Amino acid sequence: MLPADQLGQLKDYQERRRSLVSEPPRGMKPQVIASLTQFDWVIRAAALRNDLSPQERDLLEKRLRATLEDLSQSRSDVLETALRVTQLLEVIQRPLDRDQYRDKVRDWLRTFHTKNTGGFQYAGGFTQYLDHPAGSLESTSYAVKLMEAYGVPEDLDLNWVRSFLRPSMYRFSDDKWVAAASLDRLNHLAGVPRPTWLEVLYYERTLLAAAVLVGLCIYATLSSPKLKTVALADGRAQSNSQAAAGQTG
Repeated sequence: MLPADQLGQLKDYQERRRSLVSEPPRGMKPQVIASLTQFDWVIRAAALRNDLSPQERDLLEKRLRATLEDLSQSRSDVLETALRVTQLLEVIQRPLDRDQYRDKVRDWLRTFHTKNTGGFQYAGGFTQYLDHPAGSLESTSYAVKLMEAYGVPEDLDLNWVRSFLRPSMYRFSDDKWVAAASLDRLNHLAGVPRPTWLEVLYYERTLLAAAVLVGLCIYATLSSPKLKTVALADGRAQSNSQAAAGQTG
């Protein structure tokens, strides 16, 4: 990581910083920050270097708030952008009044929660795209952090989310740690009780049914009469071989 006094040497930093804090034409409202993900590091770097005047912080606050308001029209990346806006406003020391946005953020959480599967993902996560409502690990991690900041919607069953975040053979490398960290964060949200064993069994019923089915298949194979006959024949043949060997000796 670069020290603060060298951040200004990063490519495009000064140009991007100026584009963020340029005054809009007279009479126009502050512009939405398109592709906020690409400007995240610029805002953090400017705050770290103390490279923002109070007036620039005020303008940037207005642009970030406009970006948050504009999310109501979006069908993708809503949870990630909402989280980034929340975090970046704290970085520039202009934190949101979370009570003002609590209902709106919780509505987004309800909207982007999905019980569909797809892409080797379990049901119960949060989707990145409303048009392709399969759970996304990244979106689910953003959702958990939003619930940490804005609270859990009353009608959102967290056991679905726990089921989505459970360990999976289809997750590799960093994804396993993201899922584990998100699950731990979820289980430590304020006022959220841990699931009972009955709830765990209910939401893992598909996995349990699969395990039972595999067990029945193994039992059926081992108890097959044909298999027993073959095993018996092999045993007799081995005994006869040993007897013949003994007579020869």
